[in-house]
Amino acid sequence: MLEYKDFPALFRTCDSYSMAAQRKYIFWFRFELLLLVTGGVVGTLDIENEQYGKYIAILAAALFLGGLVVSFYRKFEKLEDSWYIGRALAESIKSVTWRYAVKGEPFEETIENVDSIFRKMMREFIDENKEFIKGNIPEDNMHAVSPKMKEIRNSSFEDRKTTYLSERVNDQLSWYRRKSNYNKKKKDVFFGFTVIAYSLAIVTHLILISDNTFLNVTSIFATVVGCLISWTTMKKYQELSQSYAVTAHEISLILESGAEINNQEDFYAFVGDAEAAFSREHTLWLARRDVVR
Repeated sequence: MLEYKDFPALFRTCDSYSMAAQRKYIFWFRFELLLLVTGGVVGTLDIENEQYGKYIAILAAALFLGGLVVSFYRKFEKLEDSWYIGRALAESIKSVTWRYAVKGEPFEETIENVDSIFRKMMREFIDENKEFIKGNIPEDNMHAVSPKMKEIRNSSFEDRKTTYLSERVNDQLSWYRRKSNYNKKKKDVFFGFTVIAYSLAIVTHLILISDNTFLNVTSIFATVVGCLISWTTMKKYQELSQSYAVTAHEISLILESGAEINNQEDFYAFVGDAEAAFSREHTLWLARRDVVR
């Protein structure tokens, strides 16, 4: 079984870099929305004391200004780009690693110097993505080809086939199914929240028509609606639930065809086709977010 530590150091670097960028991006995105909603709430406060009213107005303006600053910070730090590209790069390295470990294209059994070819591909990944790999490669376990990768590669055809189908193909199938269901549930939940916020905005506005002494909180709910829409747009719940479901179906077909393979030559091509399918989803995943290198 290929564990996290058994993958190349470059994979672990890109993976940790992407996850760190993701955490930072989501944190600042949430913080920006929080500032926006808080500013909206503060701005609706009806303070009779004129002096306190000025302070409240200044506070509301400061909160909105803070949201604007955070928005510019997210834009110029390019955290979203680092998150997406780092993830796509990590998945590409993982794909090449599995190709090597199970003797898939282009690391067939007949190819000489496969370790050198693998290391060359790692160097190419680094050369093509230097601006995104800002951290250093971990000093511990700085291998390109780990002992476990070699162990799987040197195992029998049946063992390699079983390992690949269970640990790679089936693992991908489970992941895409799980994420498809997760995004569908999140889409429904946030749609429900949006409907509630819209309804509250409508109700409070109708109350104001008949009672002008009622505190005008319509703008608060309108702001909440905007924040909910911004969040669901950023997370792409509906789009991902659909695309992941399609990918899961494709992988299930790949898994079925893999079980029928009984010779090494067909397995070479099968691994190449399977990894091409995984890589295609990663490429589309990157393109869907309009990230340009």
